[in-house]
Amino acid sequence: MKITQQIYCLLFGVLISSLTYANIMVYPMSLTINDVNLDKNQFKVYSKSDKVQHLNIYVKQVLNPATAQEKEAPIFILNETAIIASPQKIILPPGAEHTIRLRALSSPSKESLYRVYVEPVATNSDEDQLITEERASEGINLTRVVLVYSKPQIPEVKLSVDTQNGIIQNKGNIHIWIKDITACISTECSTCKKIIIERSVFPGLSLQIPEVITKMKSIVIDYRTQDSDLISQHWYF
Repeated sequence: MKITQQIYCLLFGVLISSLTYANIMVYPMSLTINDVNLDKNQFKVYSKSDKVQHLNIYVKQVLNPATAQEKEAPIFILNETAIIASPQKIILPPGAEHTIRLRALSSPSKESLYRVYVEPVATNSDEDQLITEERASEGINLTRVVLVYSKPQIPEVKLSVDTQNGIIQNKGNIHIWIKDITACISTECSTCKKIIIERSVFPGLSLQIPEVITKMKSIVIDYRTQDSDLISQHWYF
């Protein structure tokens, strides 16, 4: 499964931190859920501590992902396309592991992005949950996050270029990762300019075409989905 370079770097950094001092680990840190491979709609929580840990598991939806307007929203059961995690509370013995299962309440019409949080909870008897500088090296109770893509049953890729407003629109139902854009102002190759983008565009969202690309006669967008190799698509104006 391919993910954006930005997300990959973030997950890699968190993984290294987890391996170093964390009391818990989660794996995988990113997954796609669907109605076909139900046995893959899950992740595991691993204890790296010598003490019993109480954990809360909760889900938040990512709105306007990969944009400056990105934010999180809590999940409501009344939302028919939401995903739920089960169980929502676990007690994790020392060195143990536990499986968290995910389920979409219904198949979404377009891809949605969620974050599933695994949060340690201090109990009244667990005074050792309070970390001091002297004990910091023994383990840190950090909240872990799993990135979850919820996709429609039938994926559709559909890009549109709006030259009047200078935007690339994702009119499909799954997100795509744009590697670069090549725009030409004539049929001569010498008039073509390539711009590195390396950004994700989720369904219903758009990407501003860089201002350095103007008066386009043609444009080529190199992109890929999570399940495809690099694709080149051409537009002529």
